[in-house]
Amino acid sequence: MEKDLYEILGVKRGATEQEIKSAYRRLARKYHPDLNPNDPTAEQKFKEIQAAYSVLSDPEKRRQYDMYGADFIRAGGRTPGAGYSSYRTMDWDEFVNTFGDISSTFGFSLDDLFGDLFGDRRSAKGAQARPMKGEDVYQDVTIDFLSAYRGTTVNLTLNREVYCGRCGGSGTEPGSALTTCSNCGGSGQEVRGAPPFVVSSTCRVCHGTGKVARMPCRDCRGTGFQTKVERVEVKIPPGVDTGSIVRVAGKGKPGRFGGPFGDLHLRITVRPHSYLRREGDNVYLEVPITIPEAVLGAEIEIPTLNGRVRLKIPPKTPSGKEFRLRGKGFPHLRGGGSGDMFVKVKILPPENVSMRARELIREFEKEAPSNPRLKLFGF
Repeated sequence: MEKDLYEILGVKRGATEQEIKSAYRRLARKYHPDLNPNDPTAEQKFKEIQAAYSVLSDPEKRRQYDMYGADFIRAGGRTPGAGYSSYRTMDWDEFVNTFGDISSTFGFSLDDLFGDLFGDRRSAKGAQARPMKGEDVYQDVTIDFLSAYRGTTVNLTLNREVYCGRCGGSGTEPGSALTTCSNCGGSGQEVRGAPPFVVSSTCRVCHGTGKVARMPCRDCRGTGFQTKVERVEVKIPPGVDTGSIVRVAGKGKPGRFGGPFGDLHLRITVRPHSYLRREGDNVYLEVPITIPEAVLGAEIEIPTLNGRVRLKIPPKTPSGKEFRLRGKGFPHLRGGGSGDMFVKVKILPPENVSMRARELIREFEKEAPSNPRLKLFGF
């Protein structure tokens, strides 16, 4: 079954050239085989992305695909119609394998693509591998509502991949020499495809160094890496919210060719509070008050993020009235002040009313008759 090329890149049919190009580069970075050595499906996915881009980045091919759809793929990227029967039809896998390795239709060279994605660590001419930063690592952290307001410290136990202590990351047993990689002949590049569609990419065996260990390190078995349990203390700044990211530099995966470690990114989740509600940096609180407090006015004590404060209720305060306490919300994460606190009062009748209280209420009604529905309904 043929796949929709627009769905592969995650764009709409009316996407602009720049939107298609941006989607391609993002997905190519995500699924590149060099960055997913343990995912056997990454290479096939990468080929599908390349195949989709090779068509949608070419205005004429895109026009033909929009017009003929699956028939365009079956025809091997040719226009169906007159003489169509003379073409050998091509199934989806063959289409991917063919178009997934065509760099001439991309609008930029494969070297430029790798330079954009991987920091130009290599050229297609087999230059020396350049340092590449390690992958970033993501971890979820949950904190409570008040810790998000005040800031807190979390202690994490990480199973980190670090350079092997025995070989220093070379993957070679100390004292053992390196030998030329037989897969790429020492160039650091492997060539795939057949003329005229030949693509050069980083060697999957030596990872672009052109050398492999004659005797692999006995501790890391030639990988150059080991897993280490490390305890890390991380400060969470005041003002974070669910969805905030806290970056810890250098606590990700090790880089290649002497590159720096990646970073650790903590994805924050904040537990909800029992009676406080947050929207942005503002905080909302609903406070019940009595009938006498609403009619006569009062000064009540309410909780805030930073302790209790006294709030003045003016006489004749209606239910639903909202009061604003400036600066009593969450601190702005990027600095420069805080949000506000909004307090809404809700008038609640007493739960227990004695006979004497009922008589007093009837007397009050006679002394101060009112119809609160009159202005609203007119009767």
